[in-house]
Amino acid sequence: MREKRIKVGVLGVAALVIVAALQSGSAQPARSQSEAESDDATTRSADANAIRASAKAFVQAFNAGNAKAAAEQFLPQAEYLNSDGETFAGREEIEKDLSQFFKEFPKAKIELEIDSIRFVGPRIAIEEGRTAVTREPGMSTVRQSYVAVDLLVGDQWQLVS
Repeated sequence: MREKRIKVGVLGVAALVIVAALQSGSAQPARSQSEAESDDATTRSADANAIRASAKAFVQAFNAGNAKAAAEQFLPQAEYLNSDGETFAGREEIEKDLSQFFKEFPKAKIELEIDSIRFVGPRIAIEEGRTAVTREPGMSTVRQSYVAVDLLVGDQWQLVS
């Protein structure tokens, strides 16, 4: 008899805990795999849109000749390979390179097309695309492919490389 009371008592306590959790909103009903995948796809879609917005901000800053705003799209410890094949380490160095470029080519414009964004982790994405830079009106356009690594820091995607 004592054993039955203990089992009933344990079950009763468990039921009370579940009811209390449901009423407080802290318990979540079980989700199917397709629901979890749908949430992940929604998150990834939002992340891809944020990466595209970051790229758009870079293009706007570049086309305005604003080296500081363009460099802000990079992490402080980022690496950058410019169109001349020179590598720059750190946001400050990237800003200096862009400032020098804008002094030499104040009417420079860039077009950027993202071809793909592949998420390789919850906070890391590989971005591939193409750029077209016109240094001066009437000059030939320099077209290049690029690969960038984006990292989610807080709620902002920034370029690592």
